[in-house]
Amino acid sequence: MNQSAGAAQHTHRYSVEEKIIGLFLRTITQVCSAFIRTAAAAALWSSRLQMLSEQSNFSDDENVPGSSWHTFSLQFGVWKDIGPVGPDRNWKGIGISLLVILVVLSFIGLSIVLLSKDTGSKTSGSPLTLDDLFQRSFQIHDPDAKWISAKEIIFQRWDGNVFKMDMNNNKTELLLKNTTFATFKASKFAISPDLNFVLLGYDVKQVHRHSFLASYLIYNLYTREVQELNPPEVSNSALQFASWGVQGQQLIYIFENNIYYKANVQSSSWRLTSSGQDGVVFNGITDWLYEMEVLHHQAAHWWSPDGSRLAYLTINDSLVPTMFLPRFTGSLYPRGTEYRYPKMGQNNPAVGLHVITLDGSSFTEEIKPPDGFHTRELYITMVKWVAQEKLSVRWVNRAQNMSVLSLCDTTAGSCITKHVMVSDKWLDGQNEKPVFSRDSTAFFTIMPLKHSSHGAFNHIAMISNHSSGKDVSLHHLTSGTWDVTHILSYDESTNSVFFLSTEEGPSQQHLYRVSVMDSSDKECLSCSLFRSNCTYYDAALSSDCQHVLLNCRGPGLPQTTLHKLSSMREFQTLDESAELRAALKNRRVPKTERRTVQINSFAFRLELILPMDLDETQKHPLLLVLYVFFFKFSATIPPS
Repeated sequence: MNQSAGAAQHTHRYSVEEKIIGLFLRTITQVCSAFIRTAAAAALWSSRLQMLSEQSNFSDDENVPGSSWHTFSLQFGVWKDIGPVGPDRNWKGIGISLLVILVVLSFIGLSIVLLSKDTGSKTSGSPLTLDDLFQRSFQIHDPDAKWISAKEIIFQRWDGNVFKMDMNNNKTELLLKNTTFATFKASKFAISPDLNFVLLGYDVKQVHRHSFLASYLIYNLYTREVQELNPPEVSNSALQFASWGVQGQQLIYIFENNIYYKANVQSSSWRLTSSGQDGVVFNGITDWLYEMEVLHHQAAHWWSPDGSRLAYLTINDSLVPTMFLPRFTGSLYPRGTEYRYPKMGQNNPAVGLHVITLDGSSFTEEIKPPDGFHTRELYITMVKWVAQEKLSVRWVNRAQNMSVLSLCDTTAGSCITKHVMVSDKWLDGQNEKPVFSRDSTAFFTIMPLKHSSHGAFNHIAMISNHSSGKDVSLHHLTSGTWDVTHILSYDESTNSVFFLSTEEGPSQQHLYRVSVMDSSDKECLSCSLFRSNCTYYDAALSSDCQHVLLNCRGPGLPQTTLHKLSSMREFQTLDESAELRAALKNRRVPKTERRTVQINSFAFRLELILPMDLDETQKHPLLLVLYVFFFKFSATIPPS
């Protein structure tokens, strides 16, 4: 295992806290030792001088019966004790000496305790084993907190109970007991917008990284009545997708690559599409390419804000060549699966964007791509509703060096080009969603901004124009040698944009606010929390931009907190991984180190996860986990 020269010089690295405590311990010990010697010498001479004084004062009484005073004689410049002169002692000096000794011992004990607290947890306890990782207590719990209104959230505690929290009165209400999951063997859930029903998923079978098959129940939270969710033509079906809409009890599910819609729980299912074909034509969900490389999730449909329309993709893989991937399962003959996988120069999936009206008319409008784009030579990387009838779409060519952001009228199917990006290199982050103003005349998006000497960095650009798409103005709200990773929200009442960025360091991500009127008015909101083990955050703002859910992703254990944006240090903890924290208390976990390796003019930052007792003077095999095509690929590189 190759190491940098700097790393090879040290077999153990101490933290800043360890060094400070060690220096404190040595300094206190040296100072107190010197103080003891000085105090002891002073006490001795004080005692002798007092005795001399007393001998001088009472020498005439040395023959008095009962007298027991010691007398001294001076011979050759040295005082010598020549006998008892009395029972009195220098108790003041002795007391001072004992007090000094006690203080010194207290300082030494305190230093040892502080040092053991910092290092003991890293070296004591039994090692973490593979079996531990499969125990429930060692699993990371995600409360999956979601906003359901400007003042209400839903979240699941570590014990499985699902709650609703109201910001108006800080009250928490139990919505779903953990016993419900055990009763129906459910592992997934979703609560309807009207809070009357819950969708329970069971018999979950993973397909790709994000996609899965599952069976579903609809459970009434008040009457506890249960009904199966199935398409009209079959029973006991495994659905590819199921979820609530945005209003009341709207429900959508996908079976055999076709979309089904229920206006409410009691209504009949309405099949919205009929072109679905297993492994070939996908409606409302992604094929392998779009799931893994383009949208990065399973769903390929989007509700309008009022729930009256549904936009969805139709992905046609009929001309995409197939690839056979064998699976070695220990049997004599390996099994395999065929995937539609486009290689360079081969046909891509054909993709189309449609909008259907959910009023019973089945009216469907196709959203056409911009001029110059062919359906097989483009990607649709982002779809977002801006208003009840307006849809923003990002189209990217196959070379991925040109993108067009359109604003489309879904009633007429017409689109206006809002922005075009062209580059001589591959464009990154094209599925990032822009944030629009209420009247859609201005929007905020992430664009690369060149730095004079350090290349280009992703920053917030504000683009303003009229509804006709003309008179465009563009200016950046942020700049510097760091990246904006996500734009979260735009608060028009305060003219503020909220976003996540890596300004504090490439391994950190914090929540920021910047003023649209004055870009120098920028503030890091999560930096003020001063959590040493929480420096990488995800965030979700309420619709009125008054509260924020902060999800700490590391480097310590995950935790989820709820904050008022006006007072970030006042918060409520929804989950702090208490069970996992307790399980790790008596385990010796690996240490994490971040290093920088300089190769020519590039500085590569590495994060190493190392055993606590690693001897860096020796060579060790290295385990690499790489993403290769369909699966994560692990390889062990032997010592060399």
